[in-house]
Amino acid sequence: MADLLGKDQLSPADKLEFERLSREYEQTDLKLYLEDVQHARDSNVEIQKAEYASKLAKNTAYILDFVIVVSAVLLGFMLFFVGVPKENEQLSYIVFGALLTHCGTIIGFHRGSSKEKEKKGNLKSFHV
Repeated sequence: MADLLGKDQLSPADKLEFERLSREYEQTDLKLYLEDVQHARDSNVEIQKAEYASKLAKNTAYILDFVIVVSAVLLGFMLFFVGVPKENEQLSYIVFGALLTHCGTIIGFHRGSSKEKEKKGNLKSFHV
């Protein structure tokens, strides 16, 4: 890779090698991401199955998820119907965007997404 960076023009062979390495990196990155998500889901299942886990241990993640989703809904309601002071408007939009991003993450974690499953399926079929 260091050899490729020092050249002004890449040869066709170097371009192919770069594309191959780029695809390999993307596939590895996706595989690691999907494994991480699955591990988090499996850990959650184990906590729920644990006989001696406290109610707090079993419900903390769900409580946090609920607080984030409700906060996003309430802030969205405030932004669109109640209004916020002009000096806090930009900050409110930033916080609202962050909350919506977290809501998407929460939904993706609990419900999964067909796009992730499709990528996971494509990854498996690529290696077969």
